[in-house]
Amino acid sequence: MKLDIDYINRFFAESFPDGVYARELRLSLAEADYLREQYPRASLLVTDTAVSPDGKRWYEVRLRSG
Repeated sequence: MKLDIDYINRFFAESFPDGVYARELRLSLAEADYLREQYPRASLLVTDTAVSPDGKRWYEVRLRSG
C-alpha cells in the first residue's frame, strides 16, 4: 500500500492542533514510520497488539517540542 503523503500530513496536522501534544491514533506501520521520520522526537507506543484487517493498530503518540 502506497502512503498518501498529502493525506497523512493533513491527518497529522488535524490530529495535533495548537496545544495538543498527545493523542491515541490508529496507524498503519507505514504511517507510524512516516510520523517517526517527520517528528524524530515523537514517542509512539503500541497500545493494542491486535492488528485490524486493514493492517492498522492503535498507538499512543506524544510529540515533543524542541
